[in-house]
Amino acid sequence: MSFKDWKKLSNLIFEGKINKHNFTSFFKYDVIMKDIALNIKKYGYYTYDGRFEDCVIDFLCKKYVSLSTDFDIDLMAKEISFQLRKLIVPNIIIIPLNHLNRLYLPNELILDENISIFSMNEKESKIRRDKSLLSEYVEKKIFCKFGADHIVVTKDPYFFNYPIMAIKIEHIDYIVEHEAPKIVESVYSIMRMLDIDKVRESTDRGWGVRHRDRLPEAHTYTVYYKEAGSDFKNLNEGELGYSFRFKFSPILDINTQLLVENQKKYTELLNLVINNSFIVEADHDKNDFIIRKKWVNAINIFNTAYEFTSIGKFDSALMLLFSILESLFFKLGEYNKKDTLIERLLLFFNGKKLDVDIKELMKDVIKYRNEFVHQAIGLERFKTYRSLNDREGHIQGQKPFIHDAWYPMPEKEFRDFNLFMRLVINILIDDPEILYNFYISNIDIS
Repeated sequence: MSFKDWKKLSNLIFEGKINKHNFTSFFKYDVIMKDIALNIKKYGYYTYDGRFEDCVIDFLCKKYVSLSTDFDIDLMAKEISFQLRKLIVPNIIIIPLNHLNRLYLPNELILDENISIFSMNEKESKIRRDKSLLSEYVEKKIFCKFGADHIVVTKDPYFFNYPIMAIKIEHIDYIVEHEAPKIVESVYSIMRMLDIDKVRESTDRGWGVRHRDRLPEAHTYTVYYKEAGSDFKNLNEGELGYSFRFKFSPILDINTQLLVENQKKYTELLNLVINNSFIVEADHDKNDFIIRKKWVNAINIFNTAYEFTSIGKFDSALMLLFSILESLFFKLGEYNKKDTLIERLLLFFNGKKLDVDIKELMKDVIKYRNEFVHQAIGLERFKTYRSLNDREGHIQGQKPFIHDAWYPMPEKEFRDFNLFMRLVINILIDDPEILYNFYISNIDIS
């Protein structure tokens, strides 16, 4: 909004002609809201709903009750963001972990003070009457009744068929709801990455998790929270929450036993995703902020690549894996040359012992990608079939390759694809802090 219009608004408020009750009648009302909304996000605390508008109106009416010519939009946004911190409440993201094997889980696997996995190995009647360990956790963490029966009846009848993860986050509910999809997908993606080269469970008979469990998968997750300003001593007041559909195939075809035994690494990575999801742009160096957001995005992109691979869409998966590397090893607007990518990968892995020749591998997979992009001839040129006796078939989300009786492509290409996928996993989860520092020091040094 122009200086002239800001001056007009401030004068009208000073003269008492504009107040909280008629503020929306100001002819540039929408422009004011848009200008502040565009500036407030970098300060980390905001909502794009009626609460935001109420806070802006209250702030401006108090600011210009005395005559003023201070019209610094960025400073206003910063102060309004600070005021919106009063909306911070305890939230819980509740995520069904379809096909996680409860045989290897305790009743509650405590990953840290804010993250637990519940086996849900309890009677359905107990779960629906809010007598389960998960219900107790919800009451303890967000001071609300859970309402499990409501979920089963109105949201998802299969919600409690499998173990469930609960994540507590202290933040504004609006932001938690909007960051939850990436966090939820990361929950699955990190489990899949850590399991990619692990053996099957000792009790696995090779038929696949769907055949083993014989129960439908949950298709939703929920975000519950205590309403700001409600009585935290009253479990029946202020309980709010919403259910959302998964944006991916929620199947965990992993070794649960090894996940439990190696939970520390998983917890560290998941906490890093959560922390990076809520970092405040204004409090971070620009490039540090960018690479942390890129990393979270890459974790999510990998999940899609994994699912493409699980159904034999190798060329699509290869494209996504390259997108991950190019996002992490090039800055926006930089020409993505293959030789530069190889040089940067060699520099990144300098001194590390790897079981692969990065230069030769990258030359080969770049060739596979280019053949697909420019000639539509890719890794899927040899179409394989699966017998109807294969009970699992190509089910999206199942662990790639282990259900194949033969290579779906020539052996060298198959080996290269596997090595490339594991190379990307190594970059993403071996030590993310090294990746962040490398990006800041070598990629985007502006």
